[in-house]
Amino acid sequence: MPKRANDSFENNPRKLHSPKSVNIIVDATTSTPSPFTHHHSARIASDAVLQIPELVEGIGRYLCTKDVLALIRTNRFWNMAWIPFLYPSQTIQCYRKSSPSLIIEKYGQHIRTMDLSKCKARDILHLLDYTPHLVGLSIGACSLSFKELEPILISAAPKLRTFHFQVFSGPSDYSTKALALAAHLTNLEELSWQDQLSKIHVKDIMTVLQSCRRLRSLALHDMVLVEETPEPEPKEATEPDQDQERDTWTNTTLETLELSGVQRGMLNLEKASSADDTHSCFGQLFGRIPKISTIHFKGSDGLSPLDWDYIFRKCSLVRHVTIQIRSLFQIASPGAMEAINRYCSNVKTLQYNSNSPSSDHLFAQLVGRNSELQTISVESSNFGDLAIKNLLPRPLKDNPSRPIPNAFRNEFLTELNLRHCVHVTDQGARLLLEKCSRLCYLYLRGSNAGSIELFESSQSWACVATLCKLSIDLHPRNYVLRYNSLRIIEGDHLSIPVQYQPAEEATIRKKLAALVALKELHLSGRALTSGIVSDLPDSGLDLISLGYMAYGFLRRPSNMDLQPFQKWSRSPVQVRSSVYGKINVVVLRRRPPEY
Repeated sequence: MPKRANDSFENNPRKLHSPKSVNIIVDATTSTPSPFTHHHSARIASDAVLQIPELVEGIGRYLCTKDVLALIRTNRFWNMAWIPFLYPSQTIQCYRKSSPSLIIEKYGQHIRTMDLSKCKARDILHLLDYTPHLVGLSIGACSLSFKELEPILISAAPKLRTFHFQVFSGPSDYSTKALALAAHLTNLEELSWQDQLSKIHVKDIMTVLQSCRRLRSLALHDMVLVEETPEPEPKEATEPDQDQERDTWTNTTLETLELSGVQRGMLNLEKASSADDTHSCFGQLFGRIPKISTIHFKGSDGLSPLDWDYIFRKCSLVRHVTIQIRSLFQIASPGAMEAINRYCSNVKTLQYNSNSPSSDHLFAQLVGRNSELQTISVESSNFGDLAIKNLLPRPLKDNPSRPIPNAFRNEFLTELNLRHCVHVTDQGARLLLEKCSRLCYLYLRGSNAGSIELFESSQSWACVATLCKLSIDLHPRNYVLRYNSLRIIEGDHLSIPVQYQPAEEATIRKKLAALVALKELHLSGRALTSGIVSDLPDSGLDLISLGYMAYGFLRRPSNMDLQPFQKWSRSPVQVRSSVYGKINVVVLRRRPPEY
């Protein structure tokens, strides 16, 4: 079949159409695009990139306001793509409907989160009318009654994912059942409620958990949990399936629960039929959240051992536990560690700061039961060498006769905080440094670890390539710290030599210089001298904090010479003191590199 004349490509530029309808003009004689073609295709490619929402979202979160303003002024298409990142969040105080904000009226549809304080109900409703795509709302220091709060939550319910509410002073008709209004937010994923005015009924929390089936985080602050014991009412004729569903429902999406300053209210003990009924307040709450993985207790004093037993019996699959409860004049909430040791075996993060009595043997049992620990913080506790031995990585065995290959317990331990743990000695600290190869943060200040015996070992430390932050006291030989109920005090060792010999200082300096990944070093103690740290700046440190512990306070040694650090530190050496003049810490920061 003969070819037609128009089928020849010689001296005949053609307009080719790509599958995506992008026009590209090609000159067949030179096989190179024209300048117009290159400019046109580059613009088309840039516009096509902006049509990918995930890519635009990833870029927009790193842009500052100045960059966004430059982008939206490029052209109309770029204006539509980048203007949502101009005002993504707004903090508004004392807003009044009579004097509206131009930003809210013009860019309200692009606002995603809003923080309101000292606003009235009608003004909040006016703001919600201009922010139809709001996903996060925080209301604080607002005097709202029960009837005023309900329309606000109903108006914000369709799109709201995060809600924070704080009540410090309310009207006379403020209801104690205001928390139940959060049940209107069925798409809620994070809820924080702080109420210092009244008691919170457990059934209101249950209503929220039952309605908000997407809730992942719940935080309750400064409230008293109580349970009503009403008179029995006559039961109405209902279907058996409805009664069974009402009694057996659970919230399987909640992962984090924080109780800060929450106490258990008194029940009517005359109507309680058993000991379990007196603690059903926690039994009902934690029995409905079996998939909880993170629990935070902060300042929740007044919990009995039976309360803790109830909590961790229902939530035995918890992975992250934080308990920060301290009382100056009495033991704060005893029984927490016993309950964790009894029921929990999958803990990864343990943060415990309480003056409740817990022995080293109890900590040893707990770390031996949990084989996946990654972060441990047990300040001012009886955590000691016995617990450290059970914490060391070793082959994980399902039974004594058949070990699991290539599996070690606690092999991913990265952070260990043993501040003011006087039962930790040089032997225990040396085992940690020689066996834990992934350790990144180690805090030993205030413990009995830090004498020359810790550094004299011939075995190298396993964490030299990972340890980036170290805090430790340098003690003389045979130096012992004692502990009482209020603070750590020094022993009476006035006859012990304070300074080490030059050879011993070189040994300490060699061990510290071997930590190639070290970025922050906090040293204190009576044996600290300038000779120990004079050569450390060459090892890549970014910060050095120097001082020594004397009668419970950090103080700078009188024999510390600061001249070697003047050239290394940024500006003059910083010497920080407290208002009482008892804390005197030298802070050294590395100078930025000169280019």
